[in-house]
Amino acid sequence: MRRMFGNAFQSATAPTPAHPEHYKPTPSHPFDIASTLTPDHLQALDDEFLPDRLPFGTSRAGSHSARSSPRLQNSHPVASKLARPHNRSESATHTGSSFTARSPASPRHPFSGADLKSKMMLQLLSSQAMIDASTFQILPFSRVEQLKKEQTKLETRLVSISNKIVLEQKIRDATQTMIESGATEEEPKLTQSALRLEQLQLEHHTIHTQLVGIRTQLLQHLSAVLSLSLKKTEHALPSSKLPSFRPEHSPASTARRGSDAQRSPSPSLTDSSSAFDGPHLFANSTYDGLSPSGYQPLLDPGPLRGYEKTIAKQTAELEELRADLVRIRARAEDRNSQRTSEAAQELAKLRTEAAGLAAELERSRVSLDGETQDLVTRARAAEDRARTAESRVHELEADVDRLRTALDTAEESKESVRSELVALQATIARLADQKTDSEKQRQEQQERLEAEKASLVETVERLRAEPVAPVSSAEWDALVNGLDRLGPLADGALAHVKASRPTTNSTTERVRWVGELVAGLEAHFTNLEGSRLDAKTKENSQTDEHARLTSRVAELEAQLAELERAHEQAATALTSSGIAELERLKQEHVAAASASESALESLKSQLQAAQQATSASETELLRARTELSAAQKALEDAGAVEQTLRDLFRTLPPTRARLEVDGDLSTFRSVYEGTSEPVKKSGLGGLFGLSKRAATPALDEADYSLDAFVERARATVESDRRLIERLVRHESEKEVYKANALRATKLAEESREALKTYQQQVKELEERLEYADTQSAAMLERFNDLMESEEKAHGLARRAEASTGGLQAQIATLTAEAESLRKELNQVEDEAEEVRRRARAAEDEMGSLKLKLRQSERKK
Repeated sequence: MRRMFGNAFQSATAPTPAHPEHYKPTPSHPFDIASTLTPDHLQALDDEFLPDRLPFGTSRAGSHSARSSPRLQNSHPVASKLARPHNRSESATHTGSSFTARSPASPRHPFSGADLKSKMMLQLLSSQAMIDASTFQILPFSRVEQLKKEQTKLETRLVSISNKIVLEQKIRDATQTMIESGATEEEPKLTQSALRLEQLQLEHHTIHTQLVGIRTQLLQHLSAVLSLSLKKTEHALPSSKLPSFRPEHSPASTARRGSDAQRSPSPSLTDSSSAFDGPHLFANSTYDGLSPSGYQPLLDPGPLRGYEKTIAKQTAELEELRADLVRIRARAEDRNSQRTSEAAQELAKLRTEAAGLAAELERSRVSLDGETQDLVTRARAAEDRARTAESRVHELEADVDRLRTALDTAEESKESVRSELVALQATIARLADQKTDSEKQRQEQQERLEAEKASLVETVERLRAEPVAPVSSAEWDALVNGLDRLGPLADGALAHVKASRPTTNSTTERVRWVGELVAGLEAHFTNLEGSRLDAKTKENSQTDEHARLTSRVAELEAQLAELERAHEQAATALTSSGIAELERLKQEHVAAASASESALESLKSQLQAAQQATSASETELLRARTELSAAQKALEDAGAVEQTLRDLFRTLPPTRARLEVDGDLSTFRSVYEGTSEPVKKSGLGGLFGLSKRAATPALDEADYSLDAFVERARATVESDRRLIERLVRHESEKEVYKANALRATKLAEESREALKTYQQQVKELEERLEYADTQSAAMLERFNDLMESEEKAHGLARRAEASTGGLQAQIATLTAEAESLRKELNQVEDEAEEVRRRARAAEDEMGSLKLKLRQSERKK
């Protein structure tokens, strides 16, 4: 009940909330309503139900206010009855049952029963809904279609995001399960999954909020349309066809009223004299109301449904007509704006062309005025060109000399480069031969030295291995002969060893001498190795030098080719362009000389004509001086007339300012050019017709005057200008209309093509959406398969971990065995080192014994 009479309880303190949640119904138990009502609420309800504050207003209820006053006097007993819990519970029970079963077949349907309280409550709720919908706005048809499309898109996105959220939740749960089981450590992945889930939830909330807003706008639009339809329907029905909610006088209703009277001692709501007096939905209605004593049948729902269908159909047609009207207006505005813009562009183009023509005329006039000056400057220009041509000829001759010098220099540098190239090639060949010979000698010497070294080392080793055995004379002679065969080596590095060769057969001396020989050979071999490394370094440097010389040869060859090309180009330029330029300049010089001569001749003839004109002008001057004194007084009187004529002359268009194609305006040529002969400017007398013109006939001063002539000329010029503008505008508009018709036809064809393309795109988008739905379903199935395979992998991982334990035990055993073997190997190596140390000690002891033996032998 608080929800039903929310505005009645809050109208005196706060406005009706506009939030969409205010229009959502909240379920409440009918037996809990009575406990929420207080006497203050009932008093506020009683104040709201006064005749001047009801939704249907005093204009409608005024005609039967006197009849309804006895019922209104029982407002406080009604409140006292409402304050009783058990009676309000029963009333709420009836009311709740009437609103929960809305089907027409239900016995508690508001149109099928005769329960007065239910009908009154329905009337009040309808009035309240109409009042709430009065602030709603009826949207245009295009806006409604746009909102529906947006609603469809948002619902599709909402379903897609919901599926993504479910999928992401499954991924997060699977990752968390894997982390908890210890199979893997993927904390960053879990954090990323949580962030993605939070973003998806935020996007879901945003889309849901937008969708709720769109649904609210559509519901408000629907409520406003239904409210407007009901208002128009009630105003359109005559008073005899308006429904009455008076109860039927049937036995069932009588029995029901009797039972209500038994349950409720107060007759305020059950008495037939205080029954509700018909519907009053709207304020300021012209309906007079029905007599309380009159009998009216119940409202038939069939015609009402027909009215609703008719209203809905007419509303749809009206919306379509409005949409068509909006489209037609938009097209008309677009067409008008396009035509306006095209007309403006054409006008600007015409103005630009007119300005260009005017500028061209001005330029032609200036060029005609400047032709006299061109004749004077043409001779000077010819002389300047002649001098320039001569200087150019001298410059070209200097360039030819310079090119010849450059060619000679290039030839000399070419010969020097060729000689240097031949020398470098010879040097490269000589170095290559030297390298080959030195490499061959080095190889032979190295092989010979290696053989000698091997034989000597073998002999020395053999001697060292048997130091105690006496050396035979043949072996000693072979060693000496081998030392002699070394040749330069024995004379150089082993000269001191050869000089200290023992002459006796003493074993000690021979052993010492053999040691010195071995040391000398080792030093000699070390020197040979250093020499070999130096030879290798020298070879590398020679290779680098060879590469550098090769690159230098390539550069010189490139320079030689460049010089040859430059030589050919210079020769070609000298033979073709230079000679042609020289001939052209000579011809220009000859032409400029002939032109200057002809210009000089014409200037001489013009000078003679000017001299003759000067003599004639002197004669005319003498004659004019005699007339000057007589014309001075006329000049003083004609000053004002001359000023007026000058103003008129500036106003009229000049005779030169005619169009290039004057055939279109040939009828107006007389206005601009006139029919009279031009006045000669030989003297002032010719201007005013003094002493050289016949006397003009006298005209009436009132018919002809200078001011009237000036005004008439100005009017003529203005009318002609307007006529020309009208003609030009008419031609431009005709062209614009033709162009607009063609553009409109082309635009209609393009619109049809665009509509076909748009329909095709919409069809493709629908197919893509279906394909996307199929793909999403396939992805979900694939994800389920992946989850199953993941579970299988987890089982395999657990079994692998179980088998890994045994393998780790075996690895530990093998590691221990390897460690023991490593220790034994270390012990064996220590023992081998000890054996080597003992062997060295034995060798040292053997050497000392041998030395003692030799000393004993020497003493003997």
